[in-house]
Amino acid sequence: MASLAARGEKTPAQKKQIEEALKAIKEANACLKTSMFNWKKDYLSAGPLYAKASNHYRMGKEPQKAIDCLVKAAKCSAECGQIFEVGKHNQQAGMIAKSMKTEEYNKEAAKFFEQAFDAYKDNGDMVTAQSAGKQAADLIAKYDVDAAVAMYLRIIDALEALEQWAYTFQLYRDVTRMSLRDKDFGVVLTLVQRAIKTFTKGNQTNTVYQWLLSETILLVFRDDIIGADEAFLEALGYERYGLSDQGEAAEDFLKGIKENNAEKLSSVKNLPGMKFFPVPEIGRLANEIMDKVIGAASENKNKKPAADAGKNKSMDLSSIKDASDVIANSLNNNNVVNDDEEKHSDVMNRVSTASSTLENSIAETNDLLDGFEDDFDDLA
Repeated sequence: MASLAARGEKTPAQKKQIEEALKAIKEANACLKTSMFNWKKDYLSAGPLYAKASNHYRMGKEPQKAIDCLVKAAKCSAECGQIFEVGKHNQQAGMIAKSMKTEEYNKEAAKFFEQAFDAYKDNGDMVTAQSAGKQAADLIAKYDVDAAVAMYLRIIDALEALEQWAYTFQLYRDVTRMSLRDKDFGVVLTLVQRAIKTFTKGNQTNTVYQWLLSETILLVFRDDIIGADEAFLEALGYERYGLSDQGEAAEDFLKGIKENNAEKLSSVKNLPGMKFFPVPEIGRLANEIMDKVIGAASENKNKKPAADAGKNKSMDLSSIKDASDVIANSLNNNNVVNDDEEKHSDVMNRVSTASSTLENSIAETNDLLDGFEDDFDDLA
């Protein structure tokens, strides 16, 4: 059997499945024929027969024919007003198309899942609808993130209309994470602000706290410090946010950024409010922001000792003066002729002059170094 599959031939079992599929299709087609004695098409009977044929084709390794039969089954169910069955057939077709693992089939699968979402939603089954809608969005994201975000928002809209707030939490997390991966921070901020409004309506206090802190971090990440300040002040109007762990973290985070205070930001990292985020990637953004400030402060601190070292480099020129005395003594001992007082006096005069000149040079050098010390103070 393995060799048959390798050559692309059907096994006996697969051939049997295909034969059964053809029988079911023949019966389904017969249900849709009209005659002198049968004026109305029997969609109610034809639909399940097409679905049966699809299953046989799937077992017979004929995925495209299986999809085609499910499309026919969905049409028959729609004619009968069986909206849930329409969703089910489309969702099954999407799963088969997805299993083909090609871009073309992925796009086709996304359309089937979206049709399933619409059918389930119209039938009032939002739990099943959100599952199909999410399957569509995840596939769409592979080739069009903006369209995927739009699909997520359609699901969220439908759930919010029914005030099913609990079901939207995971959807907000997923769509925000998707936009973060796409580095579309404008869309991320919009989603976070929308989540705040949604969960405020749902009275989910702790969740709102986490999204409010996320908003502050995103605004700072986008270099909108004024916007972050305004958002934080507005957030203080939300019940007891200022007393929450997240409110404390947002306040200290903002202060540390505005003051460029590395020590404060180091402590912010360990605050309880920074431990949990609805989307962990936002927490990583916060750490990235704080690490930049902390790293810059550390770099500046390392540079300062080098500047301070320059202050202490005043030359101790007393040794030079001592050297001049040694030179004078040497000249006195080695170059003076004892029996020639005039030569001796001349040499001593020259030594005295050299010593005086050297002392003046020492004084000028110290004055110059004092000026350098003032410059180092300015630089520091």
